[in-house]
Order: sequence, then structure tokens, then C-alpha cells
Amino acid sequence: MPRFVVQEETFLAGMDKEPGHTPRLSDGTERNISKAIKWYTAAATQGYAEAQFDLGEFYMHGYGGVERNRKEGFRWYLKAAQQGHKFAQYETGQCYMMGSGVEKNEAEGLKWLRKAAEQGNHKAMHDLGGLLFQARDRARQSGRGSKMEQDGKRTSR
Repeated sequence: MPRFVVQEETFLAGMDKEPGHTPRLSDGTERNISKAIKWYTAAATQGYAEAQFDLGEFYMHGYGGVERNRKEGFRWYLKAAQQGHKFAQYETGQCYMMGSGVEKNEAEGLKWLRKAAEQGNHKAMHDLGGLLFQARDRARQSGRGSKMEQDGKRTSR
């Protein structure tokens, strides 16, 4: 992983993601979000997955006064996800599932949610479990039953 070093005050300025208020350093001085975004972008461009994920958050949600841009947010999530960042993998999966910043693609969304879950991301595990229950319920309503139920009936005879 590339090593990226910046002044702590500048880099951490972007960590306060609450919309609608001016973040401040511990000594009371105002943080400079535009400088923070510049440093995050520099780190992300060098391949630092955590900075890529954080940029995705800033753009996807419009944190810190950054103009919301879902396509740009998705782009940074995907870069971090491709490096194995489990939170970015979850967000990438969510974007694909909902069509947020990218064309909706449930198969691709499931792929990324599964990757995140395999790394222990609890949100991904929860979402996948919910999707399995929904699929089971739809199968029951259509009269087919789930594959697991059909397999169980065959072996229990």
C-alpha cells in the first residue's frame, strides 16, 4: 500500500463529516475542508484505499459542504472496494443494488455485498440475510418453495 503523509490537522480536517456546521480543530481554529479534500484526493490518487473510501463518503453524501455527486462517490467507493476495503465493498454493493451513482445491477451488487460479508462486514451480512429471506418468501408465494426447502424435502423422505 502506498505511504502517504500529510500534516495531521489538514488530513483530519475532513474526518468531521457532519453536514451543515463548520468543523473546528481542538484549539478552536476553523478547519479547511477544501484543503482536506485536496489532501484526500492526493492520497486517493496514490492508491490509498481509506482516502478513496472517505472521498466516496464526502461525494455520495455531500459532507462538509462538498457538492453531492453520486457518480463521483461511487467511483471512489469502487476504487477502494477493488483494493479489498470492506466498507467500500459494502457501499459499492449498495450503490449497485439501488442504482446510486451507477446503473442498477443486482448481480454486481450481490457480488460486492458478498465480498464485504466474507470480510466480516456486519451490515453486508445483515443485508444478504434479508435478501435471502425475501427470495425465500417470493419463492413460497409463487408455489415453488426455496431450493433449500426442496433439497430438505428430498433428503427427509
